[in-house]
Amino acid sequence: MNQLWMRCVWPAPVLLAGALARVAIAQHQLPAGLTLTPAALFQPDPTSAAQQSAPLIVAPDRPGLGDSTQIVPQGHVGLEFGYLYTYSDHNGVITQTQSAPQALIRVGIHDDQVELRLGATGFVYARINDGSGTATEDGFTDVVPGVKVRLWDQEPGLPRVCLLASTTVGLGSRDISSRDVEPMLEAPWSYKFSEELELDGSFAVSYASDGQDRFFQGAASVSLFYQFTQKFGGFVEYFVVGPNTKGSDAAHFIDGGVTYLLTDRIQLDASVGFGLNQEADDFFAGAGISFLF
Repeated sequence: MNQLWMRCVWPAPVLLAGALARVAIAQHQLPAGLTLTPAALFQPDPTSAAQQSAPLIVAPDRPGLGDSTQIVPQGHVGLEFGYLYTYSDHNGVITQTQSAPQALIRVGIHDDQVELRLGATGFVYARINDGSGTATEDGFTDVVPGVKVRLWDQEPGLPRVCLLASTTVGLGSRDISSRDVEPMLEAPWSYKFSEELELDGSFAVSYASDGQDRFFQGAASVSLFYQFTQKFGGFVEYFVVGPNTKGSDAAHFIDGGVTYLLTDRIQLDASVGFGLNQEADDFFAGAGISFLF
């Protein structure tokens, strides 16, 4: 960035010389009697203008566990908010948890290439009943800055793949947050079979903290999304997180939900899910809203 002034000044004479050279070459390729002026070289391309005028459609990462391969357009901001309720009964200990606003801010840096992100689950309230009484825990989660980069686009037989790097920063309430730095790498992928049908998934690994212990935790998901109408879509997803805690088994889940476009820039979503083994939460449900500015 400290050489920005050089990039702004020195191209001017080069561009002028290049434009004049293109005029001279193009004159020999035109039919007799026609001429080409330098001004004609800078007229907007009608095809390009038509592409740029296409309406932008919000493409949030929510709902579902895995993040999407969509990147916020350059110069735009995506905002996502949600609420999540979870219920689990592990050996007679019943835990009910509510969390909101599950905020995520996404800023497009380079069209279809790079976005910056800042997320936080927000406030968490939990009620725990072990049969002898009820206790409560509440507080704020950590914040999670990150960056998503497209590695390559979809090709025949090859999915679109991105790389998402993020980390917690050691903040949050002691009862809710580990208050440790927990870096994560995730590789979301997607393959569109048609304008309506898309297969998505992700692979992730994080260096997690469980009290005083650190361990590597993996996660993977696969989902099928179908756009039923121009505004209404639905998905079903399977995902696994393992180990769920240090020394434990993996937790397996299945969930599904719907999305609805209020406008091209606003989307609503709702989803429900179930745990498939003892390590997983028994039930969870959520809803959210996403914006593109």
